[in-house]
Amino acid sequence: MNIAISINNEYSKYACVMLTSLLENAKPETSISLYVLHSDLSFDNQRGLKALLESHGGSCMFIPINNEFFPENMPVTADWPLEIYYRLMLPELLPMTLDRILYLDVDLIVNQPLDELYYTDFEDKYICACENMGDLNFGPYRRQMFPDYDMEGFRYVASGLLLLNLPELLDYINVAEQFDYKLEMPDMDLLNYIHHNNIKVLDNRRVQILAMQSYTEGMHYEEAKNPLIVHFAGHKPWQGGGIHFDIEQIWWDWAAKTPYYELFLREFVFYCINDPFCFKKITELSAEKVLLRQQVEAYKELNNKLMSMIEGINPQ
Repeated sequence: MNIAISINNEYSKYACVMLTSLLENAKPETSISLYVLHSDLSFDNQRGLKALLESHGGSCMFIPINNEFFPENMPVTADWPLEIYYRLMLPELLPMTLDRILYLDVDLIVNQPLDELYYTDFEDKYICACENMGDLNFGPYRRQMFPDYDMEGFRYVASGLLLLNLPELLDYINVAEQFDYKLEMPDMDLLNYIHHNNIKVLDNRRVQILAMQSYTEGMHYEEAKNPLIVHFAGHKPWQGGGIHFDIEQIWWDWAAKTPYYELFLREFVFYCINDPFCFKKITELSAEKVLLRQQVEAYKELNNKLMSMIEGINPQ
């Protein structure tokens, strides 16, 4: 089974958590070949990932990326680092002997063996992926890229899980120039723009759920173990700020099996203590409560005046 990930040096420890869940849930007869796309992995982190794969009978190959390859105008932010584009280069970087590869983001957890997913029939499609279930916020550039967005049947897929039919794939990076590099969800926009007619959309509930969205829809810890993959897109379980929920325990269960667990705990406690998010949110809610109470009192007073006027017009 060929698996690809894209990481930087900081994210190697989070990759270790995802890979531990993948390897320990793999069938005994399944051998994992991991391809790691990176530009700055230290020797120690490479050695650690290699040892992890080999301890489970797998192999690990590192593919260094020269970031100077990318145009200077490629959209890059804290949420969309340059590493998101590495997955688009897989057809050019992998051995020509490979016919398929499963790309996985490292902020997810694998709950079950992935053989069924990995050997999905492409049915003449180029990519198998799950539909993006978040808010797409289609702006003017997306409207230009996807004029059929409002048409029935149009489905925009996410890029955190991609089963790639390698012989059919193309060069993506230069396509960004057509849109003046003003892409809103850069890697996802490019994949959907180029392949919107050649994507096999997988069942989200079976294959990959988004943790926070699933929680808001009523799913909890035990039930979230049923899909093949639970994806912690957006705010991460290991980040101190923000709102946390019980499905995140799945990530912490696997983090506890890695050498980084104590470090994760120390960092999480530090972030929770020092991050002002909760205090600010409670302060904002308290101020909103006072404002709402004032508005309710004003409406009550207005209602009393109106009732007095009505009673004056229509005495009993």
